[in-house]
Amino acid sequence: MICNSIDRTIAIGDKRLDYKTIIFKVVEFLDNTIDGFPQFLSSSGFIEESEKRINEMLATYLNNCTTDFFDIESFRFSFIKDTTNKSSNYNPDIGVMLGNKMVSTSDSFFHIECKRLPARAGHEREYVHGKLGGIQRFKEGNHGKGLNYSAMVGYIQSGTIEDWHKKVNSWIDDLFLTNDKLSWEKNDRLLIRNNESRSKFISSHSRQDHQNTIILYHYWLIV
Repeated sequence: MICNSIDRTIAIGDKRLDYKTIIFKVVEFLDNTIDGFPQFLSSSGFIEESEKRINEMLATYLNNCTTDFFDIESFRFSFIKDTTNKSSNYNPDIGVMLGNKMVSTSDSFFHIECKRLPARAGHEREYVHGKLGGIQRFKEGNHGKGLNYSAMVGYIQSGTIEDWHKKVNSWIDDLFLTNDKLSWEKNDRLLIRNNESRSKFISSHSRQDHQNTIILYHYWLIV
């Protein structure tokens, strides 16, 4: 399985790429395409506010973009809505798989969890923690188990990116003072990844059960 073989290589046609190279190709792809999703959503006439429906549209949009971004015969990704997570009862919102016809594996090697900002009443902090907490699920290993890299997408439906960045990090800061078994720390805070595009962040998280640290790439979109 890809998720348990981060240091190995995989054959794609006549090439062999290591898993870190593949993961960084996913990040490059998301960096170059995901900012166009709000326009895609708007031009489609989409007015449904259900998070699940927005996720479906995001997966459709990303899959459409792969035909323009990659040479299909040598490299392609497939974005699967509600992909099955074999090692957990929790399924990430979107799983990324290798979609090239020359690759036989069907395992997702990169998970994407999506959250609305603000969340519904009573679950205001679920981007970070709680029963449906996004970052928490990665720290617990319910999402991204065995993976070194994954991502979160924030659908901003009111407020500014700057305000939400401060608020999300303040929620993480509040957890420093708890005796939570997940051991929240400064590295859990979201850092701006690119000053030219202040809607993309990165964070690093220790996990339970002595798993390796997981790096999360965060993409926030005003939808």
